Amino acid sequence: MTHTRIQDLAENMGVSRTTVWKALNNKGGISEALRKKILKQAEQEGIIPPSKAAEGEIHHRKSFAVAVSRMESSVFWMNIINYIAVELSRHDVDLVYTYLPSSLESGYRLPGTFDGVSGVIVLNVYDAPLLKLLSDLPCPKVFLDTVPEMPYSALNGDLVLIEGREAIREITLNLIGRGLTTLGFVGDPYYALTNKDRLLGFKDALLEKNIPFDPKFSFIKPINASLYYEETREFISSLDALPDAFVCASDFVAHCIVRALTETNRKLSESFTVTGFDNSTEFENISGKITTCDVQTHSIGRRLANRILYLSEFPDSAREVSYILSKVIIREK
Repeated sequence: MTHTRIQDLAENMGVSRTTVWKALNNKGGISEALRKKILKQAEQEGIIPPSKAAEGEIHHRKSFAVAVSRMESSVFWMNIINYIAVELSRHDVDLVYTYLPSSLESGYRLPGTFDGVSGVIVLNVYDAPLLKLLSDLPCPKVFLDTVPEMPYSALNGDLVLIEGREAIREITLNLIGRGLTTLGFVGDPYYALTNKDRLLGFKDALLEKNIPFDPKFSFIKPINASLYYEETREFISSLDALPDAFVCASDFVAHCIVRALTETNRKLSESFTVTGFDNSTEFENISGKITTCDVQTHSIGRRLANRILYLSEFPDSAREVSYILSKVIIREK
């Protein structure tokens, strides 16, 4: 059964792909007469065996797909996937890993592994055209984060976000309270909605304390993911003077900043500070040393798993946008 064949069947019968998916997966929301009509047509087109159509419904073991962009995903993402797998295993369902490119290439089509699954969890996908392809899948979907230019409604699924606006506001206010008032933000706000939220939290704190935002100390342009360190180093090298602190969108970004400062031999004041987000243990130069946010990957994985399980049972339920809070960890010198 392929994505194209399901689309063709839907077009031939004048119904949506979601309706076809419901019929093939024995879901509610359609009449029994229409279900049997779709199953009969699916049998004639060789999409399902004749015995299945005769039964009038399809019984099968549930399976879910996790769609992940880039196979070299970090420990952060792999931890989330692991907790998704652990939670779904408790419900005796199958889990299929599907790796996607980082951006949509000409002629690319989604893998056939998405056909017939009971739901899809989307992680680490930050390309609008690719997200659009995924949003068009007829089965229930849960997305962890999205790109800023893609509105919630366009995802055609639930959206889970790691709250960062208030957390970064708290981190920035802490810096200001310590007398560090010349501040810069580093992170691509065009890459992810969560990055944009974190930049807004940074600006919220400055506005609250009547401190003007100075763009020369911030690196907030679109950044090539594969050249992140190189572009960060170029930014650091371009500064005649450093701010009192850099507030970074993630621990990975903070790692790049600290590495660039070290390798360019920049002279740092005793109070100079870099902050991050994620509380990652991957980067030795910052792990356990900087102010950050403790993102609970186990909570995120379990939340995603349980939400897709719910949606597979109630595919017509109202779409949901939810935020998972993280604890701010203040580490002062």
